[in-house]
Amino acid sequence: MERDMVIERRAHVCGAGLAGLTTATVLARAGWSVTVHERATEVREVGAGIYLKNNLLSVLEHLGIADQVLSHGIVLERSQMRDGSGAVLQDHELNGHRRTWMCPRESLIRALADAATAAGAQLKLGSRVVAATPDGVVSNDRGEQFHADVVIAADGVSSAVRESLDLTAHYQRLETVATRYLLPSRTAWPEAITAMHWAGRRRVGVSAVSDDQTYVYLICPADDRVGTRVPVEVRNWSDSFPALTSIFAEIRHHGTEAIQHQYNIVRCRRWVAGHVALVGDAAHAQPPTLGQGGGLALANGHSLAQMLVTRHSDPIDDILRAWERRCRPLTNRTQRWAMSLDKITNRWPAPLLPIRSVLLGVMGRPFIQDRMRAAERFDGRAV
Repeated sequence: MERDMVIERRAHVCGAGLAGLTTATVLARAGWSVTVHERATEVREVGAGIYLKNNLLSVLEHLGIADQVLSHGIVLERSQMRDGSGAVLQDHELNGHRRTWMCPRESLIRALADAATAAGAQLKLGSRVVAATPDGVVSNDRGEQFHADVVIAADGVSSAVRESLDLTAHYQRLETVATRYLLPSRTAWPEAITAMHWAGRRRVGVSAVSDDQTYVYLICPADDRVGTRVPVEVRNWSDSFPALTSIFAEIRHHGTEAIQHQYNIVRCRRWVAGHVALVGDAAHAQPPTLGQGGGLALANGHSLAQMLVTRHSDPIDDILRAWERRCRPLTNRTQRWAMSLDKITNRWPAPLLPIRSVLLGVMGRPFIQDRMRAAERFDGRAV
C-alpha cells in the first residue's frame, strides 16, 4: 500500500553501454520506470578484453553480478611495466584497492544487460536518440518524443545529447591508434599477469583475459603506417619488442580479428543541463592508459542512480548538480593522468628515450601511484 502512494519516477537512458545499463539497473530496482534507448538492433559491446579495476568491481558487487562476470574472466595477480626487451620497470601486486580482474568485454555487457532487464528496465532497440531538452524530453531518429523526470545521456564519445545541449567544451580525436586482439590461447602468455611494454613511440599491452584467452593491444601514433597495418607485421613489431615475438606470431597464426580505433578525449562545460546528466564517455572520454574508461563509467553512473534514489524528495536538477560536484573532480584528475601517459609515448623527444625508462620507474613509486590511481578507490556509493 505504501509503495502505491509513491509517485512513479521515469528515466530515459540514451545508450545501452556500460554506464547506461548500470544506471538503468539501479533505478529500475528502486521502482523507477526505466527505458533504455539503443541505436543498434541488439545489445553488444565492440572490443576485446576489459580491465575490471577495484571501482568497477565494487559496482558489480553492489549489483550482485560480480561472480557471473568472473565466470567468464580471470583474477590478475600482478601488473608490470616493461621495456621493449622485456626488462621490468614497474611491478605491482594486484590486491586491496589495486585488485584487477579481466574478462571479454562482451561478457561484461551481457551481465549488465541481463541485470537491467531482470530489474524491469525496458530496452528499446533500434532507437537512436538525436536530442534532449533540459526539461527531460528525448527525441529519436524515428521522430518519436519521450518525457522523463531524468534523462541519462550515455551515448558515447560522439554524444548527440551532449551536442544538442551545447555542453561540449573540447572534443578531440588523438593521434594515437589502438589495435586490439583477443587470442584464443594462453600458450604465449600463461601467467595471470598484465604487462605494458614500452619501446620508442610504441606500446604493447598483454594480459591474460580468461582461462583460455589472451588480450593483446598494440599502441602507436596514427602516422606509423607499418604499426597501424592489419594484420600485424610480425617482423616489424618484433624489432621493437623482441620479447613478444611469439605473441605477434600467434596473432598471425590464428588470423585473429583486429579491432582498431583512435583515442578520443571529451571535456564538457557541464555534465548536467536541467534534468539531463551525461555519463561515461559522453562526459569524460579519455585514453585507456589507466584502464579507467569503464571503471569511471560504472562508478559515476552508479553514484548518480544512488543519489536519485536516496534523495528522491529533492528536486531533480539539484540532485544532478550535487552528483557532478561529487564525481567530476576525481574524474578530471584521472583524465589528466591518462593524457599525460599517452603524451609520454607520442611526444617524448627521441634523444631522451633512455631517460624515459627512468621516469617510468619513478612513476611506479607508491606516492605517485596513489595519486595516479585514486579513482580505483571510488566505489560509486552515494553519500
